[in-house]
Amino acid sequence: MASEGMASEGVASEGRHEARAKWNEMHKAYLVKLLCEYNTPAYRSQNGWTKEAWNKIVRDMITKFSNPSITTSQVKALEQDLKKTYKLLKGFSELSGFGWDYERHIVSAPDDVWAPLLERNRDARKWHTRPFPYFMALQEVYEGRYAEGKRSRGIEDYEDISQSPMHTPNSKCLYSKRFKATITRDTRTRG
Repeated sequence: MASEGMASEGVASEGRHEARAKWNEMHKAYLVKLLCEYNTPAYRSQNGWTKEAWNKIVRDMITKFSNPSITTSQVKALEQDLKKTYKLLKGFSELSGFGWDYERHIVSAPDDVWAPLLERNRDARKWHTRPFPYFMALQEVYEGRYAEGKRSRGIEDYEDISQSPMHTPNSKCLYSKRFKATITRDTRTRG
């Protein structure tokens, strides 16, 4: 869906506005791949990625897409948009009667369960049938990394998470088939 660009705007350190970045599915997929690669203690701080990680991620994006005008603030804005979408869809999938369809990459529920939510929630209408192929990979990146409410605690606060396969130092992001296809297609076209 190359026609579906994602625009973001950042503010340069001098206070002037940067040019808007147009992001397509290839950009999003490659950023998610990079976030997974840099999802290690060496590149993560308590609140996100380190400055060194961001510098490497931006460098990799510039190299991959031959676009020297990509800035750190633009890439961070795209990451925040992806994180916001992940958190939104995760929240929907955790509602009573809802779930995540790992094959179709959408929030799933019977129509009668969707109906009240669709009436009152614009985001639900947007994502009702629209796939989000990055959910599994972003789940690996963000689970346990962001607070979900005042004094929020997850099960990982109470159990030994070192035994969990999701939290092993060598764990790899779980890519959906659609996500892998986007990366594979991009690799073949960019050579």
